[in-house]
Amino acid sequence: MRTLAFLLGALVLLVYVPGLDGEFVYDDHHLIETNAYVRDPGRLGEALTHDLWHVSSGGDMGTSLNRYYRPVVTLAYALQFRAFGEGPFGYHAVSLGLHLACVLLAFFWLLRRLRGFGDTGLLGAAVGAALFALHPSRPESVSWISGSTDLWMALFALLGLTAWDRLRGARRLAWMSAAFVLAFLSKEAALPLPLLLAADAWLRSEAGDERRRGLREAGIVAAVVFGAFVVRLGLAPPVVGDGSSEGLLGVAARVLASLGAYAGRIAWPWPPSILPVCAT
Repeated sequence: MRTLAFLLGALVLLVYVPGLDGEFVYDDHHLIETNAYVRDPGRLGEALTHDLWHVSSGGDMGTSLNRYYRPVVTLAYALQFRAFGEGPFGYHAVSLGLHLACVLLAFFWLLRRLRGFGDTGLLGAAVGAALFALHPSRPESVSWISGSTDLWMALFALLGLTAWDRLRGARRLAWMSAAFVLAFLSKEAALPLPLLLAADAWLRSEAGDERRRGLREAGIVAAVVFGAFVVRLGLAPPVVGDGSSEGLLGVAARVLASLGAYAGRIAWPWPPSILPVCAT
């Protein structure tokens, strides 16, 4: 097991170390290099109470980017600027370290799920973690500083899942709730994580007290994360294309429409062979 973990770490370093020489590119300039809100500790409070794109270099750009509220990422940029200044190497090193930690956490999470399959499960966990480490979506997150939002979200999500497996009682609830809220405040895609806990509790335990306890704890974590979601809506409400606020009902309608579109694609992923023609 330790040998496989070491090999996974070596694989990550072998593939991603060349990215340490990268410069600030694209969004990095606005979010970090010229953003006074993360460069000046006295102005950090304003950054943490506004959307990610409330930057000093270009005004409030949130209306064109759905007002992403990611205070964990903003705070991380500020701390990294205090540590590394205007040199991009340190930022890239942090991203690489985050990805390495996520790969190892994913490996041990998979190992716990496959422990009943002996050596086959060990190999399966290693292969799964390697696929996660080298997936074509990963280079952008690891080698582009502004892509670190995915890394912070994954780190806290995996820490929450580790607490779900290894802790019990109030400590488990506290660690999971904190980890999943931080994951959500790193990237919005973490919002459904408590639903995955409920699915895990249902599928991995027999009917009875253990399953009910797992579902109850997943419900408590879901309530905490939803509370963070409500606060997030107040600090950085989503907007529609013309810049007006959507409101909670508008957000709910858009989320439901997206879920319906996904469900439709899952049920029938092929485009229709006959398209209706509307007369003009």
